[in-house]
Amino acid sequence: MDLPGIRGGVIPVTGAAAGIGLAIAKQLRSLGARPLLLDIDAAQLDVVAREIYGDDNSSNYTYVVDVSDSKTVDACLQQIRNDHGPVTHAVSNAGIVRPEPVLPCQTINGPQS
Repeated sequence: MDLPGIRGGVIPVTGAAAGIGLAIAKQLRSLGARPLLLDIDAAQLDVVAREIYGDDNSSNYTYVVDVSDSKTVDACLQQIRNDHGPVTHAVSNAGIVRPEPVLPCQTINGPQS
């Protein structure tokens, strides 16, 4: 598959240390992109970077960042621009799980049959 603009693209992927983010990063790499691996888990990022890029300079593609801290994200993006030039695409995959409802709601029971 050849997607326009992906080959050679500089593409930060949040949540790249595992799960969907890791799968996306691998797929982007197979398409010729340069996925930049962002996650809060530094140790796992190192493992993933070696898996995707091999041992040669794999740390050049990892960025430890907490996406819940906007100042840290801004600093990370500036570092990415300094290290790799302009970002061509981005994958915002990391999530912040909160154990409370997003919006208050009531449960409405329908008719009993």
